[in-house]
Amino acid sequence: MKFLLCSLIALQLFAPAGLQVASKDSIQSEDQIPEILVIKKEDDEHDNVSIKTEEEVREEIEEENAEHEGESDYTAREAMDTIVVWVDSEDFVLTDYIEVKDDSDDCRVLSYGEYNLEELGIYPLKLIAVDKNGNSVSKNVAVEVIEEPVMDPYLYWSYDEIVSRLSASGVGVGGDAYAIAESLIGMGGYCTDVANTFLALYYGDGSNCFDTYDIDPANAQPGDVVFYSDGGTGYQHYAIYLGGEMSLQGNWLGTTVIRSVYINGSAPQFRRCSGH
Repeated sequence: MKFLLCSLIALQLFAPAGLQVASKDSIQSEDQIPEILVIKKEDDEHDNVSIKTEEEVREEIEEENAEHEGESDYTAREAMDTIVVWVDSEDFVLTDYIEVKDDSDDCRVLSYGEYNLEELGIYPLKLIAVDKNGNSVSKNVAVEVIEEPVMDPYLYWSYDEIVSRLSASGVGVGGDAYAIAESLIGMGGYCTDVANTFLALYYGDGSNCFDTYDIDPANAQPGDVVFYSDGGTGYQHYAIYLGGEMSLQGNWLGTTVIRSVYINGSAPQFRRCSGH
């Protein structure tokens, strides 16, 4: 079956009372049910927008729940695909990041809810896709408005500064990979800057790792380099594997974080530094 991308109509409205949405079990014809996708196109040159999958958001929520455990006034948010955009992004258009797959060439998408690009926050929306045969499907998504990251790639911590930070925390050069990674959280610089700094600390010789070879993902171990042909922005990306499907990600929305090795980009490829 040939899939056609439906044309999109985005209306910033509140859902009218009594609106009925057909489910997969209640369709008007036997053709394909529309499928709503949140995507970032490969040729998108806007660095001010990124996508977080529902699974990535769920991991964030688990961390938030742990931080607020026992707080009676805390309400956990719902996990959903999220479009992250910098505050005051005048060029942001919601429909640029929404596609619908359907076997009909006559389909529309309605967006119910509002978001404010001038105010930080997470704004939930409901998308409803309807094709010409009356088949419809809904999907909850969110627009998350964040501060524009401040990152100067030429102002990152020196090797000596990080060694000092490690010593202060009781972790020495050549120590535990996760502990070294934690010492780099918040560091600026390109992803390669962060990866090379980690490797210099982890292997304890103060040198970078320019020669690597591919390894089977099943044999990946802490300290291995992770390569993405597409880091979710259309560009190559490097990270460090920490074990347990976790990784150290430099220049992740302008800073350094520890997060899942699986990101909204290409599949991770694992490499090991020669001689180690």
